[in-house]
Amino acid sequence: MKLKKVVYASVASTVLTFSVLGSAFAQTQQKPNTISKQEVEKSFEVARHELTSVGVTEETMAKLGDKVDFVSKIVKINSFNKEQAANFIQGIVNPKFDKMISGKALPEGGFEVNGQKEPGFGTEEKFKRLQQKNDVTSSTSSRYGYAMDTGAHYIYTSTKGYHKGYMHVQFPQVYLGNKSTRALEFFGFYHETGGGGDAGLFTRDGRYWKLGMNIYPAPPGTTGWWEGDKEIDKNEHAEVLLVSWEENDTLFTSAFNRYTGNQLSAISFYAPGHSFDKYNPTTAVNNEHSLAFFRNEGDLTDGSYSQYGKHFNVLLADSNGYTVNWDYSKTSSEGKSGTYDEQRTIKGVYGTPSSNEVNIYFDLPRR
Repeated sequence: MKLKKVVYASVASTVLTFSVLGSAFAQTQQKPNTISKQEVEKSFEVARHELTSVGVTEETMAKLGDKVDFVSKIVKINSFNKEQAANFIQGIVNPKFDKMISGKALPEGGFEVNGQKEPGFGTEEKFKRLQQKNDVTSSTSSRYGYAMDTGAHYIYTSTKGYHKGYMHVQFPQVYLGNKSTRALEFFGFYHETGGGGDAGLFTRDGRYWKLGMNIYPAPPGTTGWWEGDKEIDKNEHAEVLLVSWEENDTLFTSAFNRYTGNQLSAISFYAPGHSFDKYNPTTAVNNEHSLAFFRNEGDLTDGSYSQYGKHFNVLLADSNGYTVNWDYSKTSSEGKSGTYDEQRTIKGVYGTPSSNEVNIYFDLPRR
């Protein structure tokens, strides 16, 4: 599929912000609660038929519950046969969770895992931005004359009321010139009250990827950062399927083999009081490409890059499980985030919220 190039002007500001699209865009937005009951029931009937056609039993569909439509659309998009569908559904209804590794919270922000400083996914800043209507001045550091915060981020934010996300991820080609820099491809779930969290994929070396999540505010007795113990080798799995969702005070994320449907890794965390509830009408989902670093230790001149990272067939599901393609009518904002200098390193954005590629290059000249 040929992707159309989208060009965006950087905002000359050191304020964390999104590029908000125009009034015509806003007028086309459709909230999940505008879907008629008849339309939902019809979609679920089609979903059940699709799953039955690949051998899914009534007993298994009962276990899926409100994920029937969501799973059916994923199975159909990937043209899964009976064996592939069975593998994938097993990973949804009976996931084998990784051993969880937690991080030590650091006073200056971020985390420390096994002696390494980690930028995390930046949840605290994102939650404050949501709470304060995107007008949060970030503390910045400077290196070689450039203002820096936590790196470069390209973010799609959904309209409110969605609670599940799916995307087919093509891992980017990555070079990391700084020991604190990480490449990330992930979903975020943010609420007007109660906090939020990110869940998805990250790499410390460009080859081995892991599932990680961080939650803000950090639940009592925790640091807010967790990662799985399983590594996904990009040389063996150039593409994976990423599924993340919230329900019952818990944030979940799983990665699956693109070709067999088998689960590769899965993690979850129970965080009561953080609004991870599939009925929360204030939830907004983020879909993000990022090249991030630990605050005060980044370098926009070191040659680090994340290129050709792609998200395909991105789906959203509401509180009923009704599942839609993530198009512009389900998007509240889209754009670069970070300081003005960090935004300048995002040199290529192609596609739409449903199918996109983002390229980031830390190649600014030293001054």
